[in-house]
Amino acid sequence: MKVAIIFHDANYYSGATRSMLDIIDNWKENNKCEILAVFPQKAGTAIDYLKEKGIATYSCKYYDSFVLLNQPNIKKILKFPKYISKYIATYITGTMILSKKLRKEKYDVIYTNVSGVLLGAWVRKKMDIVHVWHFREYGEEDHRLGIFGGRKNFYKIVNKYCNAVVCISNSLKNKYCKYIDNNLLYRVYDDVSKKYINFTEKNFQEKTFNILIAGQISEGKKQHIAIEMQEKLSSLGMNSELWIAGTAANENYYNKIKQQISRSRERSKIHLLGHVNEMNTLRKKMHFGVVPSESEAFGRVTIEGMLSGMIMICSNSGANKELITDGYNGFLFEINEIDKVCNRIIECEKKGKLSKISQNAFDYGQKFTKGRGAFEIMDIMERINK
Repeated sequence: MKVAIIFHDANYYSGATRSMLDIIDNWKENNKCEILAVFPQKAGTAIDYLKEKGIATYSCKYYDSFVLLNQPNIKKILKFPKYISKYIATYITGTMILSKKLRKEKYDVIYTNVSGVLLGAWVRKKMDIVHVWHFREYGEEDHRLGIFGGRKNFYKIVNKYCNAVVCISNSLKNKYCKYIDNNLLYRVYDDVSKKYINFTEKNFQEKTFNILIAGQISEGKKQHIAIEMQEKLSSLGMNSELWIAGTAANENYYNKIKQQISRSRERSKIHLLGHVNEMNTLRKKMHFGVVPSESEAFGRVTIEGMLSGMIMICSNSGANKELITDGYNGFLFEINEIDKVCNRIIECEKKGKLSKISQNAFDYGQKFTKGRGAFEIMDIMERINK
């Protein structure tokens, strides 16, 4: 089977891109298909990674159709011509160039890696090819992103020009089942590369506990909740430090976080790290991880943390509750009830239960390193391609 995969960017460290690269690694290792990786630019760390693996790459001009919602209306109006030009360029130029190549080289499947890229749908419209669409985000709820042309029009495109929609959690599938033909929808959890197996037995008798929150600094990720948690744990007698890894996705929110830290009595114990390449090295030093976002589509950082033996503390929402069994392999909490989860953590520490929870987390996390997701997706493509 010949599969052309459309990426939205060429950044290896982008969560959606890295998740697709893990699938590609598995397919290549098991000789499942011939792959062409398609990118909207000619250079990037993901392209370098694939070239080192001997996987063909191709670039042509296309754009995503995401629209930032948390910006003033005047900016939306001023950007409208830009959105229109990108939409037209993708619909006409990108579609024409890519479909010509895929038809000539007789590809069987076109695979779109995020929901906001419409190029795969337009290629599907133009030629007889199977189109699989991977939905990795809620959009409005997690990243404050809408779709140019509106959701109603978007769902019409999906239903008409797609053969399968892969959702990365039941929570995400439950959102889209209201708008997309349920016969098209599949739930497949992300794979996580074995290179994230990084278990270090944590010493929960240490004098200082390290807490990590990783991901883009944005309103959706709610770093301010992690700061409040650090303050509460300290007030309960836990000597802990909070480490914030990630770059600013929203300058206004990032400034609010810096102000919150500067006002905090815990400011000397809260560290803004920016972008971190070597997350395994950082996670070796961490005892806990915090995922307070209310609309986590899957929770890759949760699994990566588990594979380092970290105890993940996650909001009781989105896909978090599909991954965490409260008190067994991590902790779940309500956003407005931080005190409760902090008290439970302190209680488990006093009773010597944290080491067992850490081990349970690691054992559970390993399930996602077996390549199961890649095999499930391949099975979907083979069935609809018959």
